[in-house]
Amino acid sequence: MKIALVEPIRSTKIELKETEGFYKRDSSHSDSGSSVSVREPIALGYLGAVLQKEGHEVSILQQNAFADDEILEIIRRKNPGVVGFSALTYTSDHALHLAKRIKQEL
Repeated sequence: MKIALVEPIRSTKIELKETEGFYKRDSSHSDSGSSVSVREPIALGYLGAVLQKEGHEVSILQQNAFADDEILEIIRRKNPGVVGFSALTYTSDHALHLAKRIKQEL
């Protein structure tokens, strides 16, 4: 089975606002900046290795600076039977958004 594993990372800066010692995301910030993660998706690498050992064809997609449409096109070309996500708290909203788009469009 073809499997795509996706790590959706927002390719935008997260502006933080400090209020009385607490830092939170600035809700007035627009997603116009750019920032790219350089860490490897090691958890997806481990999962992918096990899946490959079991005979599956695995693609790991780290979003980084790719736009959602580009990720969708890559997944469309790969035509996987399953798409899995690895998300952290700060990327979970975007992961859900991307998963819904993939399900709707594919």
